[in-house]
Amino acid sequence: VLDYNDELAKDVYPTLFTNNKATEKGDVFFVDAGMIHAARCGALSLNKLEAMTAVCSVGLDMIAIPGDTSVETICGIIADEIAIGVVNTKTTAARLIPAYGKNVGDSVDFGGLLGTAPIMPVSPFSCADFIHRGGHVPAPMHSLKN
Repeated sequence: VLDYNDELAKDVYPTLFTNNKATEKGDVFFVDAGMIHAARCGALSLNKLEAMTAVCSVGLDMIAIPGDTSVETICGIIADEIAIGVVNTKTTAARLIPAYGKNVGDSVDFGGLLGTAPIMPVSPFSCADFIHRGGHVPAPMHSLKN
């Protein structure tokens, strides 16, 4: 978390500062803006977000991906989140948004309070063979702990 009196923060996140006043501490938009900036400059990837799910978050939320991402790749990302949840005995989720007509480097504007998101790259490797094996993952009983 950046110090609200930090001049660098005011340069990096100019829209959060009005009349040299930062938004209130803990404001969700401050966190979102930092993550959006990190994703845009390449410091935050989908792999890093998945890794963060394993230790501190509940999943991938409002992640914009290229519109031409295959169904198998999307299923693979969701399967990764399922595996993280099962191993860590916690509920996880994935809200992925294929932004049709958009590519890595573009942004999508969700409007209103939902804001914008950079289009994040997905793995170029196929998990189609794994996904097409079929089957299902039953809900673990330990999900009642949440």
